[in-house]
Amino acid sequence: MARFDPANYAAPVTALLGEPRLMPLDRGEPNRAAFDQLSGLDEARLFDGRPVRHREMARACLAGLWLYHGFLDESHRISQALHGRDGSYWHGIMHRREGDFANAKYWFAAPGRIRSMRR
Repeated sequence: MARFDPANYAAPVTALLGEPRLMPLDRGEPNRAAFDQLSGLDEARLFDGRPVRHREMARACLAGLWLYHGFLDESHRISQALHGRDGSYWHGIMHRREGDFANAKYWFAAPGRIRSMRR
């Protein structure tokens, strides 16, 4: 498995990941200093304009970045719109962080079934 290297992403992403953060096991507090940088990102900007080969994975990266900085609502909005296992994973992590354990369990189990129901 390849090691994650934030330098493979655009400079704003590298900057967002440059500050080591311990993830709280609850909602935590959003990192307001990162909000403007996060708001300016989209799939194309993640990779400095290079072609995005897997759009759903790029969106999952965005959901993860929002969650990394404590913006649960923004992460939820993105992950809820993803229909694959990566979206289910980030969706589950977000619900775990907010303390909705039953909903988190649902999304962690979701990759093995068709997502026909929104929670």
